[in-house]
Amino acid sequence: MILAEQVALSRHCDEFGFWVFSPIENDNYLWKNEETEKQFREILTPQGNKHFKKVHLENILDKLANIVSDEQENNWLTNLETKYRI
Repeated sequence: MILAEQVALSRHCDEFGFWVFSPIENDNYLWKNEETEKQFREILTPQGNKHFKKVHLENILDKLANIVSDEQENNWLTNLETKYRI
């Protein structure tokens, strides 16, 4: 979170975001049914809460699958799914 903010400051960006992509299966383990996110958000400032987002990896992979346009992109997506989808 601090890294995202500092990169934005150093590059004079108008905004930044800190998104965590995780498979839906991690909701019970990593996120403990939203308890981890709740605890994390409790220590963030209002600005930090504005920029933090948890996203299910499957949503990203589905959207990417709809826009790949050639074999190279498809191979990249397949490798990404193999590496990160649990």
